[in-house]
Amino acid sequence: MIKEERTVFLSILTLLLYVIVNLVEKGIFAFPYPLNEPIVLIVSFTFFYWHYKKHYRLILLFGLSILFRLFSQNFIWNLCLSDQNYLKLTETLFPDILYCLYLIHFFLFAFFYLKENGKNPIYIGLALFGLLISCLFFPEIEFLFLLVLSLFAFLYKRNTQIYLLLLLFVALEGFKVLTYVVNYI
Repeated sequence: MIKEERTVFLSILTLLLYVIVNLVEKGIFAFPYPLNEPIVLIVSFTFFYWHYKKHYRLILLFGLSILFRLFSQNFIWNLCLSDQNYLKLTETLFPDILYCLYLIHFFLFAFFYLKENGKNPIYIGLALFGLLISCLFFPEIEFLFLLVLSLFAFLYKRNTQIYLLLLLFVALEGFKVLTYVVNYI
């Protein structure tokens, strides 16, 4: 295993062990999904440090998109701000703007990643723009887009490091969906 595969594998294994221990001790099946973005952000910055000469644009776009997604979550702001300031923040559009910036950066990442793999940029751009607009109105579509993008990344494995980052993100988002499905259905 190369160091990138080891890093992604250990990240996923750590979360799986956490879930198994929680399931055995408390009888609760729950992944710590508020930690998804910090984990992916730390791993992406680690990958950026390891490969800053070769794939720095794609990894940087991916890391910036995850950073915007991290700061668009109310959970993070609830930890950092007092109750009054948190309520003022939730009344503004600031978290929504950060989520839009996440979507824009992530779709730019997806465009450049798929363009690098030899696909036609005009069709990719139109398809991604349509998905961007639909994800702004229906955030549930985002997970389906991640699955499709990871499928393309699997089929065209050109950049192993980028593919592994994407695989980690999709796996953690899949764990979030699995937690919702198991606990709420």
